[in-house]
Amino acid sequence: MKIGDFAKLGRVSIKTLRYYDTFGLLQPDQIQWRTGYRSYSPDQLPRLNRVLALKDLGFSLDEIKRLLNDELPAPRLREMLRSRREEIARQIQANQAMLDQVEARLTLIEREGALPRYEVLLKEAPPTWIAAVKGSLSTYEEAASTFDSLFQTLVAFLRKQGVRSTGPAMALYHETEGQEGILVEAALPLASSLPSWGAVSVRLLEGVERMASVVHRGTLSNLSEAYADLFRWVEANGCQVAGSPRELYLEYRPGGNPERFTTEIQLPVARKRKETRRMEPKILRKEAFKAVGMKYLGKNENNEISQLWDCFVPRMPEIQHLSAAMGEASFGLCYTLVDPSEPGEFAYIAALPVDQLADIPEGMVGVEVPAQTYAVAESHGFGEIGQTYDFLIKQWLPASPYEAGKGPDFELYPMEFTSEDPHSTFYIYYPIVPKSPAG
Repeated sequence: MKIGDFAKLGRVSIKTLRYYDTFGLLQPDQIQWRTGYRSYSPDQLPRLNRVLALKDLGFSLDEIKRLLNDELPAPRLREMLRSRREEIARQIQANQAMLDQVEARLTLIEREGALPRYEVLLKEAPPTWIAAVKGSLSTYEEAASTFDSLFQTLVAFLRKQGVRSTGPAMALYHETEGQEGILVEAALPLASSLPSWGAVSVRLLEGVERMASVVHRGTLSNLSEAYADLFRWVEANGCQVAGSPRELYLEYRPGGNPERFTTEIQLPVARKRKETRRMEPKILRKEAFKAVGMKYLGKNENNEISQLWDCFVPRMPEIQHLSAAMGEASFGLCYTLVDPSEPGEFAYIAALPVDQLADIPEGMVGVEVPAQTYAVAESHGFGEIGQTYDFLIKQWLPASPYEAGKGPDFELYPMEFTSEDPHSTFYIYYPIVPKSPAG
């Protein structure tokens, strides 16, 4: 077939076919040595279709070339597709966040009839060493004079230490429930730690992952307008306040022109958790099954289970004898220890189902989970694991005709689950047995 006819059959351009030839993806069946004319065979159409299908999935041409030419084994192909799936989920999540911001902006404009006076940005505030001194306010009208006095104490401290501040001065406001007055701190950022002195304490100011920020230009007496717009934005964008505000004085000088002052207000925020209506768990009988995976022993005090999965996922292709009957699900098996070395210690295994416990990779373990009846609850995203367990154990189980069984409980992650999506669905299997008759 001439290149033009093959291009029409494959619904691509002649230029695309020539490029695929140069790239080594799809070479002509024949090239006439005199004229250089390319010709193709209908037998090459399936390869072209596969190139186009993988391209539609978002793979780069380099990745497609490896997929087609290296004859990758199924586990490696599955790993690449899972990676691509997670990347797409992250893109969807980012686009959804952008869509939510657009919708929130439209809502504000429709409500106010004009553009907001302040632009709100989300940013991350990294941990910072600060020198700080505490004070209190009876009313917010006292803020200017109180902070001027506190900052004078800080400046004297830095001069005594022979160091300079590394950024703008900050005002920190704190929750003071049950106390009289408003607890505040004046703070100056430092390059590193210093010994505290007198009323001045030096500490690491905690970082904040999501900080809603506005910049106010002008006198400090009008900061309330910026705060009002900031709180309206928080509400319109489905967020909630997650900490105390900070004020950064980007441009300020005692006795200076108030109209030239520049102040940034930062407010820690978090996404509001949507209330999830808990459905009655399903009661299922599951036959015994085998699994191979990596084991953790401890109390998960520093998020070690998440780190375990980070180590396990790249090693999944090493596991042999995968169970076709159980699909491509993965499991998080949780065992209560009969005689733990410390209170609260348990065993957790990130695992895949197998047909036989043989050829177990180094550093992994094989287990057999006995046949058991389970209460199965649906959960969404890693953030719901604790809530789902609380619902099963503290709410549903006491009112049910069942009590806890002796086998391990586990999380079942279906092939479609992605850790990047907070709404992605997985299932918690909690072992149960009928309650013993009273007496």
